[in-house]
Amino acid sequence: IHVNASEMYTEAKAFDELLVRRNSSGGLSYGWNWLDQGITKDQLNELIDSAKDYTFETAGCTADEWQDFETALASAKAVAAADDASDSEIKQAYLALESAKAVVDSSTGLPASDDRADISLDTLTATAGSTQSGYSPSAVLDGDPDTNHETDWSGTAVENFWLQLDLDTPTTVDGVRYLPRSSGNNGKMTTGTVEVQVEGSEEWIPVSAKNGEGNTFTFATNGWSKASFLPIENVVAVRLSATATIGDTPNTWFSTAELRVTTPFEEQAPAVDTSALETAINLAKTLNKDRYTADSWQAVEEALAAAEAVLADANATAQEIASAARTLNAAIDALVMPVYKPQVEELLAMYESMDEEDFIGDWAAVEAAVAKLQAILEDDTATQAQANAAIEEFLTAVNALEKKTDMQRLEEAIAAAEAVLNNVSSAAFTEESWKAAQDALAAAKTLAQNPDATTEQVDKAIADLQAAMKGLVPSQEKEALDATIQAAQNYLAQLTEDEYTVSSWKAAQDALTAALAVQADTAATAEDYTKAVTDMMAALTGLEKRGDTASLAKFVEQANALKEENYTPNSWKPFAEALTAAEAVLANSADASQADVDAAYAALLTAQTALVRAADKSELNAAVAEADKLNKDEYTADSWAAVAKAKEAAAAVAADANATQAEV
Repeated sequence: IHVNASEMYTEAKAFDELLVRRNSSGGLSYGWNWLDQGITKDQLNELIDSAKDYTFETAGCTADEWQDFETALASAKAVAAADDASDSEIKQAYLALESAKAVVDSSTGLPASDDRADISLDTLTATAGSTQSGYSPSAVLDGDPDTNHETDWSGTAVENFWLQLDLDTPTTVDGVRYLPRSSGNNGKMTTGTVEVQVEGSEEWIPVSAKNGEGNTFTFATNGWSKASFLPIENVVAVRLSATATIGDTPNTWFSTAELRVTTPFEEQAPAVDTSALETAINLAKTLNKDRYTADSWQAVEEALAAAEAVLADANATAQEIASAARTLNAAIDALVMPVYKPQVEELLAMYESMDEEDFIGDWAAVEAAVAKLQAILEDDTATQAQANAAIEEFLTAVNALEKKTDMQRLEEAIAAAEAVLNNVSSAAFTEESWKAAQDALAAAKTLAQNPDATTEQVDKAIADLQAAMKGLVPSQEKEALDATIQAAQNYLAQLTEDEYTVSSWKAAQDALTAALAVQADTAATAEDYTKAVTDMMAALTGLEKRGDTASLAKFVEQANALKEENYTPNSWKPFAEALTAAEAVLANSADASQADVDAAYAALLTAQTALVRAADKSELNAAVAEADKLNKDEYTADSWAAVAKAKEAAAAVAADANATQAEV
């Protein structure tokens, strides 16, 4: 089995998300990687039965919390009804429902920042136990978080740390929302109590937290906090008393930016959550039929058709939706993949883009490996092990090849040097510099006859010859310039401009123009003559023919067919850089020498053969899934610790985008 890592990760992640629910804080709970005591189907049914009488109208939770609970309950029922439900699936369903049920049981309704349950501000009047001048209690009802009520700055007893909101009409009340000051910390409340007065009574009645935490409520020092309690009817006044505050001196001041009183708020019952089913359907539609066996793919198609029918049914129940999602996900999970052959096809395309005449080495070894790759491609029964062996053999053979050395560059440099040295008098130059030029020319000509010369040797010979020609020192400056100009004109007249790189041709023409100007200048000095000769020598020996880009263009074309997601990020980056550089050479072919072309080809070939295929993690993931099915209670502590450690390491490799197949 072979699967592209990027596609595998996307599919696995999407499938995992079907089984993950958010907790009361919005975080994710209960993914694949957890271990717990064994859960039986009887226990799952007992939990389901304990939730049978729950309704949204009586739960007192938010619509989102109810939707999570309803989805978890439906999924649990689907698992309980399935004869093929695995132990891990039963545990997953149990814990998801248990978590969602606990959230509903402890829910305090709307979030603290939600103002939909607030009693209208124009029906409230604020008073306080202590007030600093300019910081009226009415500030807590002005809707401006930057204005505060504050107690006397000189300090006051904690007993005076209270704010009272009087209601102009008896109302059912179930909470208080508190917003601390937006700047500074003095007087921010951390704990407090709530009391109410009901119509017809002067008694202050302490309220208890809805979640059973007693009469004391905890408040955050930033953002809205909410003290929720069971609804109390006919309330005419609500008093919030701070029992602990912070600041430069704790419990010295009490400050409040905004204060609200809430009344029971009924949200509309949420629609049945179809997101898990939609995710499964979307996942199924992203899969490539050609990547799987016919039988396993048929099961997915049948489950997909059934799932789409349920999704289209406006009257489908939560359990029908959960069952359809479960069946489709099971079919996806059971897909069987044959040998993955795209890499073989890519390597064969790479071979087709290479020309034997461009390389030195054992081309027969390359062709032998190619024959094996072709056989793998045509054999539907080939194993992945066979494919991997053929791939390794091909890459080894290609890496053993060497790009042929470009002798044409050396021959061009020799021709340019001879055009000058054979047409000027040695007497016009110093004996030492003339000998150096002749020696460099002789060495270059000797190397040009060596079929085994390396690129490094050729580069050095060219550089030495160019340096020697540029280093010619005129002894008779004017005569040397005249002879050099004549030799240059004769040599350039034999050449075709379009055969040379734009920059090197321009340099030669510019040097000749400058030399002619010096020649015609009656005021020119010996130094001017010498410089003109030196520049002319450098330009002539620096002429470079345009490189033959046909092989590079062919190689770049096949390289562009490769896809980034099929390779590890660490190996793709240098390949992408080499490909970009090669494309730049092609785009600027008029000014690219053969050395530029060869260097770009060699760099791209090296980078492509170094590409690391994104690892096939299917067997690793299957092993982890099997480990998840094990029951810790059935094994010794030591043996279980070994499993846990191995699974942790496996998870790390599975999450590593650069993991190699060997590591997997």
